[in-house]
Amino acid sequence: MLSTMTPGPTSRWYLRSVADEDTHLGQWQADGTVVTRCGLRFPLKSCNYPGLEGEPPDPDQKCRACGGQLIVVGSLR
Repeated sequence: MLSTMTPGPTSRWYLRSVADEDTHLGQWQADGTVVTRCGLRFPLKSCNYPGLEGEPPDPDQKCRACGGQLIVVGSLR
């Protein structure tokens, strides 16, 4: 299913693990990874596809460095 989907420019919250502060705001890339506001790159897995709709339900899930702010497309380096 993942291979048939096209990456998009929309920033979403992606769960990297179930640990606190390990849900990151980022964008899905064409290579199948998620690049985050805090600088992480991790593989997109079926458990975190297609990203959360809206905010994580538990504020403690959010990465502090991602800060909950939306990424402007093209601002990731």
